[in-house]
Amino acid sequence: MGNRVKLEVSRFDFTFYIPIEGDPSHYPVAFSFFSVYLTVFAGEDPFA
Repeated sequence: MGNRVKLEVSRFDFTFYIPIEGDPSHYPVAFSFFSVYLTVFAGEDPFA
């Protein structure tokens, strides 16, 4: 039937605060983490 390709893109957002020396306030720093999973399904297990 041919190969079936599945592409999954996941995004994780998280924020943490960095204490600045000499300053009582905390500065928020946001990060975005992108992970891409590419899985190819053939007629048989390619790792077998």
